[in-house]
Amino acid sequence: MQMKALIVDDDPVNRKLLKAILKKEGYIPLEVENGAEAITAFESERPDIILMDIMMPIMNGYDAARKIKKASGDRFVPIIFLTAVTDEEALSRCVESGGDDFLTKPYHRVILKAKISAMERIRSIYTTLNQQKDELQVYRANIQHELEFAEHIFQNITTKGALDLPYLKFWTSSMSMSLFNGDLLLTARKPAGGIHLLLCDFTGHGLPAAVGALPVSDVFVAMTERGFAMPDIIMEMNRKLKRELPTGFFCAAAFVDVDVTQGTIAVWNGGLPPIILLD
Repeated sequence: MQMKALIVDDDPVNRKLLKAILKKEGYIPLEVENGAEAITAFESERPDIILMDIMMPIMNGYDAARKIKKASGDRFVPIIFLTAVTDEEALSRCVESGGDDFLTKPYHRVILKAKISAMERIRSIYTTLNQQKDELQVYRANIQHELEFAEHIFQNITTKGALDLPYLKFWTSSMSMSLFNGDLLLTARKPAGGIHLLLCDFTGHGLPAAVGALPVSDVFVAMTERGFAMPDIIMEMNRKLKRELPTGFFCAAAFVDVDVTQGTIAVWNGGLPPIILLD
């Protein structure tokens, strides 16, 4: 598909010369005589590049460039200013008003071709960056969806595996519902009296950790309520995790069995720091 080039110049001779050069470069040239017409042509024709004279009637190139850049949004439309001046102040105004390059008069085909090629390379980079930006936004939206899903799973787990016990107090660090950090504390009452406590630290954060917590929670709560002993519950949790989780994904855990009738506490530790018992 041929690209369009908009020529903005009140001198018909200059427009004719630029039109001939742009045609040879494979562009479809469009012509207008002032900045106001340039804005209208930009909105209707959607040119890919603009060659803009500075001093024109009705609206000069500086003002037109500002309005075009504002209207272009995320789309990169290079503006090459056409000027007979080379002083730093004038060139600085070209940049400040949104110009991407400038071409001094009289026009030279080789120089113009080189500048257009440079703008095409910049446009290609700009397009790639915009695509990556869009992909990143989609990725962030997917991550947010996963975090919300993990939050829902985590809330269900903690509701099912929690007891309102006046003598049980706990505190966890960096436990955000939307960023489940892989740490989980479960409690379940034993039929014969006493409680089981399970402290888990899963690999990863967010959805993977929350999904890994599901089988552990199911086994821990169900087997405790049916009266199974701590070793049997640990073995079953390990079998289920090994069967259902991928290689490299694991859970470090500490299991505490509080027997109120016997007045004993049994602790099993698999990969966590030591459990400290204070009298």
